[in-house]
Amino acid sequence: MKKYIFAAAGVALIGLTVSFLWQKFSSKAILNPIRNVSVSPFPTVVSWVNYQREAETVFGGDKAIIAIIKETLGTNVFLRDVQPVPGAENIYLAIYIDNPVFDKDPDLKLAEEGMLYFSCPEMTIGQGIGGAYHLAAFQTGGQSIDLINEQTLDFISPFTDNPAPYQAKLSFKNTKFNVEPSSACKSGFEKCQEDQKTILVTKLLKFSEYTGDGKPNEFQIIGEQTPCGHIMTGVSGYNGKALQYPIYTASSTKTTMFDNFTPDDKGEVRWQFSCGDHGNQAEQNKLFRFNAVRQAYLLISASEKKCQ
Repeated sequence: MKKYIFAAAGVALIGLTVSFLWQKFSSKAILNPIRNVSVSPFPTVVSWVNYQREAETVFGGDKAIIAIIKETLGTNVFLRDVQPVPGAENIYLAIYIDNPVFDKDPDLKLAEEGMLYFSCPEMTIGQGIGGAYHLAAFQTGGQSIDLINEQTLDFISPFTDNPAPYQAKLSFKNTKFNVEPSSACKSGFEKCQEDQKTILVTKLLKFSEYTGDGKPNEFQIIGEQTPCGHIMTGVSGYNGKALQYPIYTASSTKTTMFDNFTPDDKGEVRWQFSCGDHGNQAEQNKLFRFNAVRQAYLLISASEKKCQ
């Protein structure tokens, strides 16, 4: 009889403990001390495991450093990309996502037929991941790996109305044809069939020189293509800290994403909306230039002329 009484008491104690923990944590989110944002107390990270393994195939740099960065950011976020910054010694940048939402996996039948992610809107994103994206910089040269800073990426564009500017969908997987077509494609579309069947994880941190300082510390953020031929893009990178560069389309109008915004190695963008493009009846030209003092791209000149 005593055995059953003790067993019942044990079950009751466990029940009270579970009830206490549930009331303690279900009523409020746990605060992540690294990122200072709220996250779910019981994250469904089990479903991320395979996706996380796939993402790690494009990570660059020292595996031991990457493991520490991953541990620092915690298990409540999806680590999307990590790369050493080529123009900055002992600096790594990492992109991670809060509350990721994954598009369905690629249709392998469509890939085999060469018709996967073939239309305008989807060919840029492919299989995307939606969520809140963050950029973090890490110093790795000393005896420890230190988080320098982090920047929440926003996605503000004068061409699209985003009611939640800190939420976006960026590419996760796409066909080789859409991401990095082989040289064979240059000799004809029919040569690209293998590229259309090959699915790759998209690398987000592709560094180049976009500010004119001679250092390849920047990368393009490639958003959605709407309409065809017009991709919302922006520039982020490292300049003593992780940052996202604003784009000023007027003296006081700031955005972060702009139509086909690709600076050259001098930090200039010569943008044009041509005659006949989607029925356009006035050719528009804009010149943007990176300003090192303001750490932003400024509109230098703009012109418009009616199409003949």
